[in-house]
Amino acid sequence: MDYNKVEDAVFKKAMEVFKEGAAEFFGLNVKISAQAETEIKNIDIKTNAMDYLFYTDNDEYLHFEFQTTKKKEDLLIRQLIKKFKIVPEDYKKQLMILPQETIEIIGTEMFDMDSIEELKKYFNS
Repeated sequence: MDYNKVEDAVFKKAMEVFKEGAAEFFGLNVKISAQAETEIKNIDIKTNAMDYLFYTDNDEYLHFEFQTTKKKEDLLIRQLIKKFKIVPEDYKKQLMILPQETIEIIGTEMFDMDSIEELKKYFNS
């Protein structure tokens, strides 16, 4: 059994139940007006879309995505992509083998980085 899919289904159901308070819980000043469909499931239960999507009362979309892995490395890579738009594959491989303490240091210091190249100082050559 793929427990990540079970966890994902639980989070989606929770968002459906608590949709009225979801935006406020995440500190967003917007009112959700309706749920937007994000998945079309076939018999094999394969999905190919975002995690959870709402329409808001100001005609915008509000998207929530849940991270189902528990690895700090995955979260760090996502944040680095958000900041620098791209993280080279060799950097990703290096990040996946760093000690947890180093991952936490990078997670704190990345906000002061101007270039993805600054990560090199954490990698063993």
